[in-house]
Amino acid sequence: MIITDPVGAQSFEIIRDRLAMILAVELEGQVLMTGNYDLECRVWMERNVPFGIEELPCVNVAFIEGKYGIRPVDQSDGVYQFNIDVYHRKASIQGAGGDSLSMVALQRLLGVCRSIVQDAKYKWLGFNPGFIAYRNITSIAVEDWNIQDTAGAARGRLIVEVKAPERSALINPPMLDSKQTILELNETEKGYFYE
Repeated sequence: MIITDPVGAQSFEIIRDRLAMILAVELEGQVLMTGNYDLECRVWMERNVPFGIEELPCVNVAFIEGKYGIRPVDQSDGVYQFNIDVYHRKASIQGAGGDSLSMVALQRLLGVCRSIVQDAKYKWLGFNPGFIAYRNITSIAVEDWNIQDTAGAARGRLIVEVKAPERSALINPPMLDSKQTILELNETEKGYFYE
């Protein structure tokens, strides 16, 4: 074994966790401030099991990918992408179908999630300045998701891009037991020189 220190959490893991936490806290706050219970939902992280109708509305935050440029040996700047998948379902009421009500509620929830992540107060996603180079919503879309078990449900996706460094441990070379250097300043007719 050459690596003798445990490898800690990667930046993309920490950022994914922070995005989910921010959405959970802020969506709850929006429900309390506005009384709009269409925003009341559970926020999941990296869920792959399909959502049941009874679990909607909900949000799922997942890591997609990271791309790295050429950097020094101890650090790579990662440009990471995360999905924020949003699901909603509304029942039909007199005069309005559940499918259109679901789509309107979904778009509202998507917009609120977009606004939370892009808010200037979360410029650094709650981290100290310098860790996050930037965060940005790169796309928002409503997806075709009308399958039999989820009739009337709607799904949308935000893609968030975040640039942050990944650092690796540097090798600490052993120090010599002793080293001695003698430096002399000599004078010549052309001036002083070090020897």
